[in-house]
This record gives sequence, C-alpha cells and structure tokens, in this order.
Amino acid sequence: PLAKAKDIYVLPFEDAQEVSAERVGYVALCRGLGIIGGSGGSFRPQDETTMAEMAAAVYKAMSHIRSIR
Repeated sequence: PLAKAKDIYVLPFEDAQEVSAERVGYVALCRGLGIIGGSGGSFRPQDETTMAEMAAAVYKAMSHIRSIR
C-alpha cells in the first residue's frame, strides 16, 4: 500500500520521467532500501534487466527480510 502513494516520491534519476506512474513508489522504495541503485545517474527503466542485476537485487532484498525477523 505504501508504494501506491506514488505522489509522495521523487526519483533522483536523470531518466525518472520514463518510469511509469504506477511503478514510481515501488522504484523509490527499492532504491531507498538499497535493493536497486541505478547506473551513472540513470535508472534505465526501458532496458532489460541482466541476470547479474537481478541476482544482486534478490540478494539485497533477502538481506532485508532476514533483518526483519
């Protein structure tokens, strides 16, 4: 529910306008938690995610789940 409050988030990426409105909150939360970071000031929302990027994001997300328990 927090991610759906998209009007409260600001994305610090040069290409933030390319992130679809319904995903802004999710991207902002993942960035805030350190799960994603972008590259060279850009998020590249239209690019495909590499397996390495996905593996890193899953690993970082799992570390947050362990710290909650």
